[in-house]
Amino acid sequence: KVVEWKHPHELEKLMDLKIKEDGTSKPTLLDMCRQIVKYSVKTGKDTLLN
Repeated sequence: KVVEWKHPHELEKLMDLKIKEDGTSKPTLLDMCRQIVKYSVKTGKDTLLN
């Protein structure tokens, strides 16, 4: 599989993307970013060059 792309609406269903009123810890925020990157298109990869 080259890409595990998910539409933003699908990401909302897969993940809890809400940041609480009292904030979110750095590790939690980093984990959220990692999950978003996992399901994003990485346009710098050689498998996606035209």
